[in-house]
Amino acid sequence: MKNYEAEAIRQLKKGDILGLKTLVYGYQTKALRVAYLITGNSDLAEECVQEAFIQAYQHIGRFDARRPFAPWFLRIVSNIAIRRGQQDQRYVSLDDPLYEAEAMLFASLMNQTVTPDEQVAKKITAEEIWNLLQKLSPHQREVIVSRYYLDMSESEMAKELKTAPGTVKWRLYAARQRLRTLLVGSG
Repeated sequence: MKNYEAEAIRQLKKGDILGLKTLVYGYQTKALRVAYLITGNSDLAEECVQEAFIQAYQHIGRFDARRPFAPWFLRIVSNIAIRRGQQDQRYVSLDDPLYEAEAMLFASLMNQTVTPDEQVAKKITAEEIWNLLQKLSPHQREVIVSRYYLDMSESEMAKELKTAPGTVKWRLYAARQRLRTLLVGSG
C-alpha cells in the first residue's frame, strides 16, 4: 500500500473526512472505468462510484490495513455496479445518439495520448469491446473486467468475490466461450 493511502485510511479510521479526498483523487478514474465497463452507462457509473466512496467511508473500520486498498474498494464498486445495473437494466443501443458520447467518455477514460490514426483504431476496438461486453451477463462482465482490466489472479478474484476458485474458473471459462462465440459470429 502506498504511504499516502495508508495515511488517508488512518485519517478515515479516526473519523477525519479529509482522508476520503485523497482516496477519491487516487481512485475515482479507475473506479469509474470499472463501473462503466459493468453498467455500460456513464451516469449510472458515476452514481455507483459515488455510492462506493460513501460505503467505503462508512465501512472503513472493516478494512484490513495490511491488505491493499484497491481490490477492496474496487470490489465495492463492482458489487454496486452489478446490483444497480440489474435494477436499472439500462443498455445503450448503437442507434442511440447518446452512444457516441458514451464511446467518447470510454475513450477518454482510457487516457489516450496517441496519434489520430491510433485513436480511431482504439475507438473502433473500444466500441467492439463495449458491444461484446454488453452481451455478457453481469457476472461474466465482472470476471472479465477483474481478470483482464484489474489484472487479478483467479485466487484473488475468488477471495474478493467470496466464492470458490472453481466458480471463478467456470465463470471465466463461460465468459471466454461466450466472447469467442460472439467474435466468430461477428467476423
